Amino acid sequence: MHKVFTPRRASQGWGTAILGAVLTTIAVFLVLPLTQLVSSSAQKKYLLSKVDVAMPTAPPPSVEPPPPPPPPQEKPDEPKPELAEQPQPMSLSQLDLDISVGTGGALASGIGQFQEAAQAVQDLAVFDVADLDRPPELIASVSPIYPQDLRKARVEGQVVIVFVLDESGKVEDPRVESASRPEFERPAVEALRRWKFKPGQKEGQAVRTYMRLPMRFKIGS
Repeated sequence: MHKVFTPRRASQGWGTAILGAVLTTIAVFLVLPLTQLVSSSAQKKYLLSKVDVAMPTAPPPSVEPPPPPPPPQEKPDEPKPELAEQPQPMSLSQLDLDISVGTGGALASGIGQFQEAAQAVQDLAVFDVADLDRPPELIASVSPIYPQDLRKARVEGQVVIVFVLDESGKVEDPRVESASRPEFERPAVEALRRWKFKPGQKEGQAVRTYMRLPMRFKIGS
């Protein structure tokens, strides 16, 4: 018995097509949010995994210390100059010449005292050049002028003078060796220039002699 093929109705085919289209549309709308959710989740994971890494800084270049200075070179010892022997002045430090304002400014020493002091110096002084047979003697002296300001302030002092006594007993080239006050220097030198001496002798002849004379300024009572 032969089967008879009966074609489907056209209405059933259209219904199926419409149903498929509806399902496809629904599926598309459902898939889009899922894709956005997946992409957002992936983006969040990517942002969370981003970290900042600091690059290591290079160490500063090492600075080498400067080389030590070379040791100082020792200079060879220079030979000391040889000093020629010079005649030493005759010391009259035992002679105490007082210039007393209270007694009219006269020297408190006489010729006899000067001779005794000079004799003592002769006994003590032993010089190759100044080895005198007879020491100088004081003949006449002039009192120095006491500085007025120092006299009012009652200031005392001393001046040590070195000079040359020539063959005639005249004072030459007087120079101040030391002074307690500079105001005493000029009066002492000016007075000494006017002193008169009997020159020293050696082997019976008058000779030039180096002298050292302390002159003391003293306020009298």
